[in-house]
Amino acid sequence: MLRNINRSSFSIVCPVFLAIVAATVDLARGVTPPEVGQGPCSQTIEEGATVVFSVDAVDDSQNPNVDGNTDIGAAASQDSDHGGEATKYQWLRGGTPLVGASESVLIIKNASSADAGSYRCSLSNSAGSVLSEVATLHVVKASIPGRLIRMSCRTFSGLGEDRLTAGFVIGSTSMLGQAPVSMRASGPGLLDQGVERALPYPALVLRDTSGVIALCRGWAGERKLAAGNTGTVEKPDALGRDSALNRALPCGAYTAEIFGDKGDTGFADAQILDASLPSQWVPGAAHLVNASIRSPVGLGPNVPVMRFSIGGSTSITLLIRGMGPALRSLGISRVLETPSLLLYRINGDSSQTWLQSNTRWGGKHYLSDIARKVGAFPWKSDLTADATILLTLPPADYLLILAGANGETGVALMELYEIP
Repeated sequence: MLRNINRSSFSIVCPVFLAIVAATVDLARGVTPPEVGQGPCSQTIEEGATVVFSVDAVDDSQNPNVDGNTDIGAAASQDSDHGGEATKYQWLRGGTPLVGASESVLIIKNASSADAGSYRCSLSNSAGSVLSEVATLHVVKASIPGRLIRMSCRTFSGLGEDRLTAGFVIGSTSMLGQAPVSMRASGPGLLDQGVERALPYPALVLRDTSGVIALCRGWAGERKLAAGNTGTVEKPDALGRDSALNRALPCGAYTAEIFGDKGDTGFADAQILDASLPSQWVPGAAHLVNASIRSPVGLGPNVPVMRFSIGGSTSITLLIRGMGPALRSLGISRVLETPSLLLYRINGDSSQTWLQSNTRWGGKHYLSDIARKVGAFPWKSDLTADATILLTLPPADYLLILAGANGETGVALMELYEIP
């Protein structure tokens, strides 16, 4: 019968026939069309800022919940392969493909009104393609731009390299000026919240690059937290054993270390809060641009959980890192071998919405470039088992969990960097 098909007919039938054969081959080797697991989100950002749109092909039915009912390691290390074939990405603006935008992440630097519009991503493989939902970008001149205003972490504080350590950086466009900061170390104050094994006598020491600049052993003389945008702060221990420091700090890097003043150990809550008023949140002003927590990572309730807040009227972009193996170069021996990061938004009803997870950052070039741009601690190898998330987030409260992907334990570091 094939001999009865003329040449013009064959030119029509042949591609169809080949497509059917290709689809049959794909099915035979287990290739399935990609599915959008987490799509890009609409954002409103300040003019001149960086915005990141991201999409993945992960089935969101496998997303872990905040109670850990899904295996953390399996969920955080999912990739976008379907039947062994990697998903291809193509970003579009207003329906037009963007040249060179062929990764799961689209980064727009120094955004202007010309970048405003609608964005979506096409995900494809040999078995088919799918379009993500549309994300709209608004670029504005904000009178109260978004900023990181609070970071807190409740975790175990031990001895030596297991001490709970919070690092932070105050920065501005000119690296001049100062910002009021409130720091707190809660131990006994956690007992009323049902936390057992709280650190009995938490001491708080503040250091800059020159050495110790402040020390608090209990609330004496430091009971009053700085006024302003400090968020919700629990009542201090009635006996004054919790510690706090309130300081106006010039631009620079600082370390707040929490430890048992009498050689004691236990659970503690470290808080770093921007105590400035919203009226002072003008573009380019000094503010909190980096925050981190170094802590031992255990299992179950011994997994560190960081809570952070973004204030203002616009979204900001954060580079979030979970470091384990990279800490060896800092002289820390018992590191968390395979850290997994899990990020959630805290909703108005206190429920949590999963946003993104990562295990093994994979040496992606754009992550290395951004880390260098913000002065993040360099990793010596692109093949480290450390974790990274790059995301633009609107003003809200967020939860970040750091755990061992394979149930291991060790010392690790969680970091937040604001990307200008």
